[in-house]
Amino acid sequence: MKRFLWIGATLALAGAVIGYRELSSGLSKKPQMRTGITREISVKVAPVKRGPIAYVLSTSGDVLPLMQVDVVSRASGYVERIHFEIGDRVAAGQVVAVVDPRELRHRLDEDEAALKVAEATVREKETQLQHAEKQVERARLLRQKDFISSQEFDEAETRAQTAKAQKELAQAQVAQKSATLAQSRYQLSLTRVVAPFSGVVTRRLVDPGANVSSEACDGRLSRPDI
Repeated sequence: MKRFLWIGATLALAGAVIGYRELSSGLSKKPQMRTGITREISVKVAPVKRGPIAYVLSTSGDVLPLMQVDVVSRASGYVERIHFEIGDRVAAGQVVAVVDPRELRHRLDEDEAALKVAEATVREKETQLQHAEKQVERARLLRQKDFISSQEFDEAETRAQTAKAQKELAQAQVAQKSATLAQSRYQLSLTRVVAPFSGVVTRRLVDPGANVSSEACDGRLSRPDI
């Protein structure tokens, strides 16, 4: 019986020793486990405020301009200057190219001279008409006094009517010369090719020195959707 008690005591002592070692080992490991779990995490604090949220979508496609037009020359001749390159921005009404205007300017000078001649002719015919009308009035007084014949009075009236017709013809020629001059000025203005709207030059088809005809395409202007 004592032997069993001794063995039990020995086993109990051994168990106590083993339990103490396990407990000591567990206690020594707990700080390391706590250190791993409770490590510091950096946190940045900022006040809450309303603002836009960026949303980026990556995709592929074709980009088309809002407006696109071929800039054409409405005057025939040689291109004298071009004021743009591909990729340049052009403002509405800006001159992008110039066609040699010398021939049209020479024609304009001729039309201006012709108009001046026609206007001078009108002034001359007005003077002749005034003189003829005075002769009619004088002939009427003489006829009333029977100093001249009816034929002489009729001839005076005929001369006045002829002078009036010549004046009206001269005035018609002035109107015609004025219209021709206005047309020449308009044709001369077409030698300056302007941009119809603001945009970017995306195409250029001619260079200085090229001979272009009316309605020939000089370049392409695009208006991006901005």
